Amino acid sequence: MPPYAGPSASRSDDIAGTLRLLVALALAIALMVMDHRGGWLTSIRGHIEIAAQPLWRLAGLPAKLGDTVRDDASTRSRLAKENETLRNALLILIADRYERRGGDSDFIPANARNLLLPYMQVRL
Repeated sequence: MPPYAGPSASRSDDIAGTLRLLVALALAIALMVMDHRGGWLTSIRGHIEIAAQPLWRLAGLPAKLGDTVRDDASTRSRLAKENETLRNALLILIADRYERRGGDSDFIPANARNLLLPYMQVRL
């Protein structure tokens, strides 16, 4: 007998193990047939599903949290780019009006003047 082989099981242990497996298999098949014909496990499955619902939600929480963080980050960066584009368009519009009016800055609101000061050579 090779050294890696363990002690061999007795023949009665093998028969008992096989018999237990066959009994469990027969009970499982009988349960499935009775449930299929009578439908009496449907309510039990419904109760188990209700009880397991919080566990499913808890298990899915990390993925949902990751999706939310990723969506918020992309939304934030998209809004920052859009904000910069709109600010530049506003500055160009105000500068164009300023040049058309010959340097008259009375029409420019105070907060727009503060935005324009760093970009214009002439003080408003």
